[in-house]
Amino acid sequence: MTTIVIVIMMMMMMTMMTTIVVMMMMMMMMMMMMMMMTTIDDDDDDDDDDDDDDDDCDYDDDDDDDDDDDDDDDDDDDDDDDDDDDYDNDENDD
Repeated sequence: MTTIVIVIMMMMMMTMMTTIVVMMMMMMMMMMMMMMMTTIDDDDDDDDDDDDDDDDCDYDDDDDDDDDDDDDDDDDDDDDDDDDDDYDNDENDD
C-alpha cells in the first residue's frame, strides 16, 4: 500500500515539475518577445529624435534672426541720438 502511495506522490511531483518548467519556458519566451518589440520601437524613436535635432538647429537659426532684430533696434537708437544733436544745433543757432 505504501509503495502505491509513494508512486502516486512521485508522479504528482513529476507532473508538477514539468508544468513549472513549461510555465517558466513560456514566461521566458514572452519576456524575449517583449524585449524584442521594445527594441524595435526604440529604433523608431531614435529616428524621431534625429528629426527633433534638426528642429533644434532651425530654432537656433531663429535665434540668429532675433539678434539681427536687436541690431536694427540699435540703429533706431542712433537715429534718436541724431535728433538730439539737431536739437542742440537749433539751440546754438538761436
